[in-house]
Amino acid sequence: MTYRPHAAWAARLQAEREQRGWGMHEMARQLREAVGITEHPTRMVKNMARQILRWEKGDHFPRDWADAYATVFTTSVEELFGDAVEEAQPLPSGAEEPPSSLVDLLSLAWMVGTLDQSMDRRTVLQLAATLATAPALGVADPISRLAGALTRPTGLSDDVVSHLEARTVGFHRLEFVLPAAQIFRGLLAHLNEITSALEGGARDRWRTRLARAAGESAVLGAWLAWDLGDVTRAASLYHVAELAAREGEDPAINACAAIYQSFATSAVGDHATARRTLANAHQCLREKTDRATRAWLIGREAEEAAALGDPIARDMIEEATDLLASARPQDERSWTRCLESPHLSHMRLTIATRLRDETAVYDGVGQLALLASDPAQKKTGRMLASIGLALVKVGDVEEGVRFGERSIDAVRASKATYAMNRLAELDAALRDQVDPRARELRDGIRATHLELASPPPSIPGTTPGQR
Repeated sequence: MTYRPHAAWAARLQAEREQRGWGMHEMARQLREAVGITEHPTRMVKNMARQILRWEKGDHFPRDWADAYATVFTTSVEELFGDAVEEAQPLPSGAEEPPSSLVDLLSLAWMVGTLDQSMDRRTVLQLAATLATAPALGVADPISRLAGALTRPTGLSDDVVSHLEARTVGFHRLEFVLPAAQIFRGLLAHLNEITSALEGGARDRWRTRLARAAGESAVLGAWLAWDLGDVTRAASLYHVAELAAREGEDPAINACAAIYQSFATSAVGDHATARRTLANAHQCLREKTDRATRAWLIGREAEEAAALGDPIARDMIEEATDLLASARPQDERSWTRCLESPHLSHMRLTIATRLRDETAVYDGVGQLALLASDPAQKKTGRMLASIGLALVKVGDVEEGVRFGERSIDAVRASKATYAMNRLAELDAALRDQVDPRARELRDGIRATHLELASPPPSIPGTTPGQR
């Protein structure tokens, strides 16, 4: 089912609760009992109570708790939430799977970049199905136009360069919702077209723009290659991104590369090197025009500082949040489109977990759980794994296992291989647990690892950041 906001359901939730004489905390306990949770730590109840307040205000829909509400109030989901619940409409014919042909993928990236809006997986697949009928609808095919332009000596124009730039943004947006394996080949084809344009002797006014598009595409390609376990190609693409940054006079590309590389270095436990890499990248950014990128950079520094036990991480994440509030990430760069949460909730929870700050962990769980409701989104699997890890680290193993189970389902649905590192941390945190459900979760994590079969390298000295 899918849900759409409607004020009436929020009022019904409050009315049903008050009719029974329950406060927020009792309502929280009732909901937890409805899903089989028998223990109610004070902090989890308080966290749940805060969520209930948001639901009763209509700020968020209780997607994951709708059935529990119906159980507690002895009614049906449909009767309780009324027309806020509607059956999911079927996808258009051909939209059940991501685009299979290279041309379809290039066209999809161009269209997504042209629209330049946040999209979930379902919307992307519906758009892909629409593009499949584009000739009949009279929509111009950018691939044919680009192919013709790039093969004529005088064919390169501002329009062609703009198409390549839009497609670059589109690939960055597609990375949010489609598995790396499904878009990597298309991204390489996109880079080949940019290369052809550059080799054709592009004029100075276009060459700089093409070089920047090449750098933004190459840095994304390097990230995808690492995600797919192709260390050699990742290193080559990082090198290309560095050359493009120099040619396009755009050092911010190097800062983005440093952020992506820091994930690889951190994944093998070398947090000190990751932190140094990030600190050195500040010199690549301009103070006024690269605010969102700098916020992301500082946030990543804070995560690595926390991994080293440095409490300055708390001040750093506040600095990053304030900086992001003054930025426009959806307009700044292709890679800053990923910064959808102005509060940097995921980073905050990671920092709280690493610093063993129990109060901040429970606050962070409450914030992040609201953002991790759609299992088809690539980010959801990693978010849920982070929540599970955080709860296990503060001793709430039962809840941590529950979120870990949800994470596995989300990772399998979205094929988000990059989430496996966080699931591996959760696996390690559960190593000494004898509870059967915890053991089953560990088995599930290993099975998912084998199912996806493309983990990033875990051998120190072979990270993509090193050449």
